[in-house]
Amino acid sequence: MKTLGGPFKIVMNIKENLSIAKEIAREAGDFLLENKNKTKQIFSEKGRDIKLEIDRDTETRIKKSLKDTGIPVLGEEFGGNSISENSYLWVIDPLDGTSNYFRGLDQCCVSLSLIHLSEPTRLGMISYAVFCLKKTRGGGGG
Repeated sequence: MKTLGGPFKIVMNIKENLSIAKEIAREAGDFLLENKNKTKQIFSEKGRDIKLEIDRDTETRIKKSLKDTGIPVLGEEFGGNSISENSYLWVIDPLDGTSNYFRGLDQCCVSLSLIHLSEPTRLGMISYAVFCLKKTRGGGGG
């Protein structure tokens, strides 16, 4: 266990946060799967970079789920909370592979990591492969 600094102390339990991150990534991936065949609303498009409303919706859901951890969140779509160099930080990409998702391709995932700004990463990348994992579940696996 480790405590976070700042105006209040938060107990850092890496195993507990790993479990939380896995569940949140799974829920976000399920949300993306549920919306896979629906019309996708484009939020912005610059060159080959595309941002969908589902990116933003998924990030909002993930941030809401991570709120109870008390750890600031930095997301690809909306940025994040103010942080200090002595703090932990969730870093999320709610839909890594947006262009693939938009085109109905399987190569996309939800990515989360927990980092400390002045130490090596404590909790590595948590990726939920949205379509590949769902396919193995249907076959009785994973």
